[in-house]
Amino acid sequence: MFAKVCVLILCVGVSASALLVLRQQRLVAVHRMAQVQRDIAQSDRDLMTLRVRLAQAISVGRVERMAAVMGPLRPIGVDPADQVGGVGYAVAEGEEQGPRRR
Repeated sequence: MFAKVCVLILCVGVSASALLVLRQQRLVAVHRMAQVQRDIAQSDRDLMTLRVRLAQAISVGRVERMAAVMGPLRPIGVDPADQVGGVGYAVAEGEEQGPRRR
């Protein structure tokens, strides 16, 4: 009888330990998710800051001047093969076309 009680106590102890391990793993997972969400929020704030700085640094007139320096541009996707999933780049007249991804 004493052996049965000892085995029962041991089984209850092992079960309780297993439940504590599962609880701790769940807490670690929740902590990691919170960290990831915090990192994503920080990245979003950084992205917005960069967008604002870029918008402040660029103006319509500056873009027009940069385009004028490049010369006449051809539209992207003139080649019918590029119309289906292809990616091309606008280049100045007379320059070689950039790399394409298919």
